[in-house]
Amino acid sequence: MNNKIKIMGVLCAAVTSTAFAGIVETQTVSANASGLAGSSPFGPSPDGQTHTAKLAQFDSALGTLTGVEFSLSAGHDGTINFTNNAASGGYVVFYIDYAFDVNGFGGTDGNLLSLDWVTAPTAGSPNGPGAGTFTGHFNTGVVNLGFGESSLETFGTQLDFANTYSDADAEFAQFIGDGTLDFDIVDWATFALGVFGEDMEFELSSFANISVEATYTYIVPAPGAMAMFAVSGLLATRRRR
Repeated sequence: MNNKIKIMGVLCAAVTSTAFAGIVETQTVSANASGLAGSSPFGPSPDGQTHTAKLAQFDSALGTLTGVEFSLSAGHDGTINFTNNAASGGYVVFYIDYAFDVNGFGGTDGNLLSLDWVTAPTAGSPNGPGAGTFTGHFNTGVVNLGFGESSLETFGTQLDFANTYSDADAEFAQFIGDGTLDFDIVDWATFALGVFGEDMEFELSSFANISVEATYTYIVPAPGAMAMFAVSGLLATRRRR
C-alpha cells in the first residue's frame, strides 16, 4: 500500500508540472494601406485622405497571449515632373508642405506621432535655394528648362515605431479578439507653383503609406497533459478499490 501511494504522488507531480509548462508558440500578422494624399494648390490644405491598415487580432482560442512585438512604418512620398513644351527656355519654382497623422490603439494613445519613434521625422528632402529645413517641407528652388526638357523631383518623409507589449500595458487587451485593430494614416499636402514660360506643364504624385506588423507570443497546453491527468485519475480509482 505504501509503495502505491508513493508512485501515485510522483505521477501526479509529473502531470502537474507538464500541464502548467505548456508550449510557447508565435504567430505573425501584418497589414498595410496606401493611396493618394489629400492636396490643395495655393492655399490651406483640406482634411486629407485617410487610409487604414487593418491588423488581425489574436484569437484567444489558440491559447493564452503573453506578449506582443509590434512595429509600424508610415510615410509620405511623391514626385513632380516638369516639362517645357515651348520653343524657348523657361523655369519653374515649386514647393510643397506635406504632413500626416497616424492613429491607432482605439484612441488610447491618440496620435501615434506623439509617442517615441525609433527614428525621428526627416527634414523632408529639400534642395535648391530657399528650401525649408522643417519637417515635411520641400522646395525645388529654380528649375531651368530648355525646349523639350524635363526635370523629375522627388520628396518624402518616413516615420518608424516599434514596441513590445505585455499584459501590464494599456494597449495589450486591444490585441485580443476576433476582429481587427485599425491604424489610420491621415495625409495631406499644400503646394504652390511659379512658372515662367509659354508652355510649361507638370505632373504631381503624392502618396501616403502605412504598414503594421505584430508577432503574438502565446502558450498552448502541452500535448498529452490531459491524457496524463486521465491516467492518474484511473490509477487513483483503482487504488481506492
